[in-house]
Amino acid sequence: MPLSALPRLRALVASEGGASEVQVELGFRIDASGRLQVAGEAVASAMVACSRCMEDVPVRVQASVDARVVRSEAEASELIAECDVIVAPSRDMEVAHLIEDDLLLGLPETGCGDSDSCPNLPPTEYPVADDDASPGRANPFDALAALKTGTDVE
Repeated sequence: MPLSALPRLRALVASEGGASEVQVELGFRIDASGRLQVAGEAVASAMVACSRCMEDVPVRVQASVDARVVRSEAEASELIAECDVIVAPSRDMEVAHLIEDDLLLGLPETGCGDSDSCPNLPPTEYPVADDDASPGRANPFDALAALKTGTDVE
């Protein structure tokens, strides 16, 4: 399926990362209750902007689909506790609508995932400074220490 068929997902990715298609494999069958079951998965590769390092990073989004198709909201409310439900009042249904929400939920919040895996993250640890203060420079907190202890400041 072309990524252009998923406009909400396409709007969130920086670029397609070399791929302009979403790989989709879905199976359709009638379950024991006589309802249409849609099961399968979709995989998309794209570049997203990382909110930590502000660089475009590649991500692979995988979405699993396992839902029942019903014709009304009343049927959906009966099944919602048991499984995912898709309300399709008519027989016509866009396959893209089946998977786009699940792919959107699979996008990482920050782009790089956790902060440890961000390849462009600036360093957060710096060398420890020497304990020696600059010679000839007075510590501004010596006056506060003197007030506390009642001694004179030089």
